[in-house]
Amino acid sequence: MSTLLAERKMNKNEVEKWYDDNKEIHKDFCNKIQGLLKDFIDSEGIQVADITGRVKEKKSMLEKFDKKSYENVEQLTDVVGVRVISYALEDIEKICSLVKGQFDIVEKDSGDKSKELGVNKVGYQSVHYVAELKSQRCEWLDFKRFKDMKFEIQIRTLLQHAWAAIAHDNCYKFSGVLPEGIERNFYLVSGTLELMDNEFQRLVDELNTYEQKTKKQIESDKLDIEINSTSLYEYLSNKFTEHDNVEKTFRGIDNVIIKELKAFGINTIRELDSYIKPKFLESYKDIKNSNYLELLRHFMIASDATTYFEKSWNKNWNVIRHSTDNWFEKHYPDVDIYHLANKYRLGFRKY
Repeated sequence: MSTLLAERKMNKNEVEKWYDDNKEIHKDFCNKIQGLLKDFIDSEGIQVADITGRVKEKKSMLEKFDKKSYENVEQLTDVVGVRVISYALEDIEKICSLVKGQFDIVEKDSGDKSKELGVNKVGYQSVHYVAELKSQRCEWLDFKRFKDMKFEIQIRTLLQHAWAAIAHDNCYKFSGVLPEGIERNFYLVSGTLELMDNEFQRLVDELNTYEQKTKKQIESDKLDIEINSTSLYEYLSNKFTEHDNVEKTFRGIDNVIIKELKAFGINTIRELDSYIKPKFLESYKDIKNSNYLELLRHFMIASDATTYFEKSWNKNWNVIRHSTDNWFEKHYPDVDIYHLANKYRLGFRKY
C-alpha cells in the first residue's frame, strides 16, 4: 500500500481494489504460514486435530472495515487467518510457546479470550495472536515478499472449537438476542463443554502418570503388569533397544495383537518376558523392516506355531513376507512356513 493511502482514510472503492490486487499474495501467504505451523508442531511431536487457513472473504473484510471505522487496510490484521485445533488443554500452552518463539507477536492485538471471561462466566474461549514473520525469515527468498504482512492465529481445543463454531462464529441459529430460557441453557452447554475439556485433560494427566510409572517398573524388572497398549509399548521399547530394524508401532491395531497374545496364554508382561529368549532377541536383528506388531506375531509362531494359528491367529492376516520366510529358515528351521502357508492358505509377498 502506498504511503499516501496510509496517511488518509481510504474509501470503500480503494479498500475493495486493494483486496482484489492482493488476493493472490494473501493466498500464498496463508499457505506458507499454515505449512510453517505444521512443520513446527510436527517437529515437537504435538498431536493436533487440525490446522486450517483462510483468506477473509471480501464481503466480510469490507463489513469489518466499516464496523471498526478503520482508516486504512494496515489496521486489518486478520485478512489471513490460521487456526490450530488441539485435542488437550495442555497442548495449547505448548503451541502458544512455539508461536511466540517462531513469529513476532503484535501484543496489543493478541490475547487469551478465556481470561477475558473472568471466573464467574462461561463462553467463547480461544487464544488469538496477531503476528508477523521474523525479520530473519523475511531475508529468505521464499519469504521476502511477505515482509510486514500480518496474520492471525487462533489456538483452541476441539471442544472449544465446537462451541465457537456453533455460537461465536454464527454457524447455526444462536446469533442475536435469544429468549432468556434458551440463552441460559445455551451457556450451561458452554460450561459443560469446558468441564469436559478439563476432565479430558485430567484423563491425559492420569495416562501420562501411568506411562511414567510403568516405564520405571519395567526398567526395574518389576514386570507383574497387565498387558495393555502402554505396558506393551514400554516393555518392547526397553527390551529391543538395539533393534533399529523394528519400527516402534503396532500399526494402529494394538487391540488386535493384545487379543492374540491373550489367546496365546500371555496376560502379563512377566509372562511375555518369560517367552522371549536371548536367541529370539539376537536373531531378530536379522529381520528386515519389521514393527512391534510383526515382532510379536513372529515370536509366537517361533515359540509354538500350532498354538498361535489354532488359538490366536483368527485370520487377522494372510500374507507372509519372503524375508520373514528366510528368517524362519535360518533361525527356526523347525517352523515349516511353507507347510503353514498351505494349511492356513497364506500368501507370500516379496517385500
